[in-house]
Amino acid sequence: MTWPEVRDALKETDIVLVPLGSHEQHGPHSAIDTDSHIAWEITRRAVKRFIEETGRLVLVAPLLPVGMSVHHMSFPGTITVKPETLISYLTDIGTSLAKHGFRKIVIVNAHGGNRHSLASAGRNIKDETGALVCWFDPWIFDEEVFREITESPPGIYGHACEKETSILMALDGRVVEDKIPMDQEPPMYPMPQFMANTSKYRVGWAWDTNEISESGVLGMPSTSSREKGERLVEAQINVFVEFLRRLSEIN
Repeated sequence: MTWPEVRDALKETDIVLVPLGSHEQHGPHSAIDTDSHIAWEITRRAVKRFIEETGRLVLVAPLLPVGMSVHHMSFPGTITVKPETLISYLTDIGTSLAKHGFRKIVIVNAHGGNRHSLASAGRNIKDETGALVCWFDPWIFDEEVFREITESPPGIYGHACEKETSILMALDGRVVEDKIPMDQEPPMYPMPQFMANTSKYRVGWAWDTNEISESGVLGMPSTSSREKGERLVEAQINVFVEFLRRLSEIN
C-alpha cells in the first residue's frame, strides 16, 4: 500500500495485525522459517475470511520474522534477539502504528519463545499511546480440539511436533517427509536433578533444546498429515475470525 492508501483505510478501520514469528530450527524435516510462515499464512487467511464475511476492513502490518529463540541457538541457522531487544522492537512498532491512528493493535504470535516479551511490549505501547494492545496466539486451542484431530497424548505438543508439522503441510510449507525423525518419548522436558522424585514445588528453569532433544524435535511428528493440518488450520481460522468480530465491535 502507499501512504495515501493507508491514510484512507484508517477512515474505515482502526485495527492492525502484526504477525510475529521466528527464525529457528524445526528439526531435520521442517524449514527454519516455520513459525513465520505459519504466522503470516494464518493471519492472511483469517483476515481474508473476515473481510469476506463481514465487509469490514482490517489491515496487516509487515511480518516480523525473527524472535527470541536463544534456546535453539545450538542448531545452525537459528537467529535470535534478546528478550529486551524484542520488547523494545515491538514497542517501537506498536507506538508507530498507534500514532498513525491504529487504536487496536494485535500481535499475532506463532512462537512460544516470544510470549514472555509480549506483555511488557503491550504495556509499553498502551502507556505511551493509550491504544488497545492484544496478542493473539493461534497455537492456543481447547485441548478437545487436539484430542479430536491428533494422535499425540495430551501435553505432547511441543516443537516440530505432530501439530506444527501437520499445519505446515496444510499451508504448503517446506516439510521434507522422508526426513521426519523418530518421535520423542514423553515427558517432553527433564526435571532438574534437585527436583527428582518430588511434586511439592512448582518451579521453572532455563533450558536449551539440545539438552532435551538431539534432533530438535519435541513431540510426535511421525503422526503428522496434511489432512490433520487442514483441520487444525480451519480451527485456527475460525477462532481468529471470531476474535476479530469481537474486536471490531469495541468502540
